[in-house]
Amino acid sequence: MRVLHVVDGTFLPKMDGVVVSLLNNANYMAGKGHAVAIAAPEYKGYRDKKQKNITVHRFSAFSFPSYPEMRVPHLNLAAFRKLVLDFKPDIMHTHAPGTLGILALLLGKRYNIPVVTTYHTSFPDVLMYLSPSKLLKLDEFAERLSEKGQTESLESIQQALHDILARLKNSDAEERRREFSRSAVLSLTNVFYNKHEVVISPSEGIRKDLKRHHLKSKVVVISNGIEIDKFRKKGKYRKFPKFLHVGRIAFEKKIDIILEALAIVCRRYPKAQLTIVGKGPALGRLKRLSRKLRLTRNVKFAGFVKRDMLPRIYRSHDVFVTASEMETQGIVLLEAIASGLPVIGVNVLAIPDVVHNKKTGFLVKRRDYKGMAKGMLRLIENPELISKYGKNARAEAEKHNLAESCRKMERLYEEIIH
Repeated sequence: MRVLHVVDGTFLPKMDGVVVSLLNNANYMAGKGHAVAIAAPEYKGYRDKKQKNITVHRFSAFSFPSYPEMRVPHLNLAAFRKLVLDFKPDIMHTHAPGTLGILALLLGKRYNIPVVTTYHTSFPDVLMYLSPSKLLKLDEFAERLSEKGQTESLESIQQALHDILARLKNSDAEERRREFSRSAVLSLTNVFYNKHEVVISPSEGIRKDLKRHHLKSKVVVISNGIEIDKFRKKGKYRKFPKFLHVGRIAFEKKIDIILEALAIVCRRYPKAQLTIVGKGPALGRLKRLSRKLRLTRNVKFAGFVKRDMLPRIYRSHDVFVTASEMETQGIVLLEAIASGLPVIGVNVLAIPDVVHNKKTGFLVKRRDYKGMAKGMLRLIENPELISKYGKNARAEAEKHNLAESCRKMERLYEEIIH
């Protein structure tokens, strides 16, 4: 079998859940003797390592100031057609609605090659954070000016915006606006996804959300899966737990909510500790917020950590926390529960598929930093729950074995081709 993976946005040397999932599948297929090609955006100065049965083809791309790792490939039909004609794929697998994904659909139809896709990212939630001001770092510039007190007019404008947002958050208006925005973006992305033979959803929660927003294509649920054996279950938990967050430090991950929750926890337990692993465009803002909340002694920004070091990171902590509302499954969530960590997360989309309230952790409402703080405090004051929930979490992780997920994907390819 010859499989062409098509990825827009990010790829090696950058690592995120999409890249991890794609590479896991590619390595499995290559190991089974199938030929795998990957079409991806280029990163200047990076050269791909040679691998048996896997070839990577790079396409010129550009990026935005605040999201340098997110690469947008140029629309190069001739180069992509050459790749398709030379490689002769039996099936193409896209991983995002972007320029390369669109070219895959066009040429798939032209040369009668089936195209499937995985719904990795909740785009309505991401696009809400890709405003021109954020992409061009204008918001960060304004924030720094305000902090330095360099302009009274800017401060008055920011205060007015703050007041408007506060009023929205205290009403149903924000939720109505959010749902309207999600529906509008999903209608647009459905145009892309409905052109595929099959849409692969990593979780049942995402499958339901896609169908609720009128996706017509067939949706098949296949977990991203992880290598369970790489993440050993914790033996002992501390009497006073250490909290952990792992992932890309992006605005849409809402890590500020975790810091707000920790600030409440620290009023009662001043020595509470949180480690934040990862890097990304929101890092500077989060560091400033931690100073503002007087959490510099409570929060450790660990930066980027190589994947082979992550199992040790998980084992050295006791509870995983996330405020993200856009997870389609979350590789880091699977890694956390495989390590025996209870999880405090948001009760939206795919999170409840992994985090079962009062069984493997706690679920809270969107942007509910007080609810998150309540969950953190409950685990601090009832350490026996950490051990109980951690054991249940490991059992849940066993359902997401990588080898089984890859076998399901291989069988799906075969069914579509034949």
